[in-house]
Amino acid sequence: MVQVYLRAAAQRDLVEHFAYIAENASLDLAERFLTSAEASFNDLAGQPMIGAPLTVGSVSRKVGSRARVGFESQSAACSSR
Repeated sequence: MVQVYLRAAAQRDLVEHFAYIAENASLDLAERFLTSAEASFNDLAGQPMIGAPLTVGSVSRKVGSRARVGFESQSAACSSR
């Protein structure tokens, strides 16, 4: 299984989403968001190409995938190093 690395910006986004959900909804919902995001990262680690094809710029070959993370409105990109 591959390991999932979160870039600093992705980590900040998760923290910001957690704080927003906790402040505007509930702490329980915010914790569910993080649990769901972690489960999604584990799924990506097990099958890195499970999401929709991801291309970068004008590159036409598949360089990674994009998958739902956390709740439906969130997504993450996965690419090989």
